[in-house]
Amino acid sequence: SSCVANEYMCPMKRLPVYVSLPLFVQAIGMLADAEKAYRLVTGGFECVLGPDHVLFVCGLFLLWMKRKQSKRALLGQFTLFTLGHSLTLALLVLGLVAVPTQAIEAWIALSVLWLAYELTRPDQANTLKTHHSMLGQCVLISLFGLLHGSGFALSMESKGFPQDDLALALLLFNLGIEVGQLLVVALLAGLFWALARLDNPKHRINTSHALTLLIGGAALYWTFDRITQYV
Repeated sequence: SSCVANEYMCPMKRLPVYVSLPLFVQAIGMLADAEKAYRLVTGGFECVLGPDHVLFVCGLFLLWMKRKQSKRALLGQFTLFTLGHSLTLALLVLGLVAVPTQAIEAWIALSVLWLAYELTRPDQANTLKTHHSMLGQCVLISLFGLLHGSGFALSMESKGFPQDDLALALLLFNLGIEVGQLLVVALLAGLFWALARLDNPKHRINTSHALTLLIGGAALYWTFDRITQYV
C-alpha cells in the first residue's frame, strides 16, 4: 500500500502497541489537567463575583470617575488591589498565616462601607490631587486587597484547594479572579459610556447615585450582620 511505500506518510500505523499506549495515557492526563485548570479558573471567577467583592469593584470604579482621575490611575489602583489579594491568598493557602473567618468577613464589609462613604463626600478637587491624599488612597486600596484576598482564600478553602503544584493552582485561581474583575469594570465602563451618549446628562448622574446607595445600603447591612455574628 501507499503507507508501506512511504513510512513517513502515516507513521502511527507502524507504532507498536507498547508505544501508542503511553501516548494515549498521556493524552488522558492532559485532558484531566485541562479540567483541573478549568475548575481553578472558574473557581476564582466565581469568588470575585460574590456580591461584596462585586460592589467593592463597582465602588472603586465610581470613586475613580468621581475624582476624574486618569486611566493610568485606575489601572494602578486595580494593580495594587490585585497584588494585595494575591499576596494574602498565597500566604493563606501555603499555611503561613491564619485569619479568623468572621472577623475577615466583617472587615470586608467595612471596606465596602468606606467606599460608599467616600462616594458620598463632597468633591475636594484641591486636596484629592495632592501627593499625600493619593498615597493614602493607594495604601488603603492595598490593605483592602489584603482583606479581600483573605476572603478569596476562605472561599476557595471551602471548595477544596489542590495541594499538588500549588504555584500553578494559585496562578490559575488568580487568573479567574482577574477575569471576573475585568468583566465587572468592562460592564461599568460600557454602561457609563452609553449613558454619556444620551442627551440628558442626568441619567449618568442618577445611575451613579443609585449604585452608591446600593453599595452603601448593602455594606451597612453586611457590617452590622457580620459584627453581631462575630461578637
